[in-house]
Amino acid sequence: MKQIITQLQRLQLEQASLISRLESISESEAREEQDTDREFVVGDRVRIRNPGLFQATRGKIVRIGTRITVQTSSGKKIVRAPKNLVLEEDE
Repeated sequence: MKQIITQLQRLQLEQASLISRLESISESEAREEQDTDREFVVGDRVRIRNPGLFQATRGKIVRIGTRITVQTSSGKKIVRAPKNLVLEEDE
């Protein structure tokens, strides 16, 4: 009987742990959705989701059209669809 009670207590702790992990995952997904809901503005700093080989992963938006042009710190320009860019939070 004691063994069953301790096993149930362990399962409850594990359940609580899993629930908290699920909540944190859903919160991070909600934050990502909020980031993509905001319109991009020239001057925004962004992270590139799909950089090419030897391409920079971050830059600043310099032009917005059907696609968005991002200028890297080295001065190179990369053109990407909005879905492939993530806004970086201001520091």
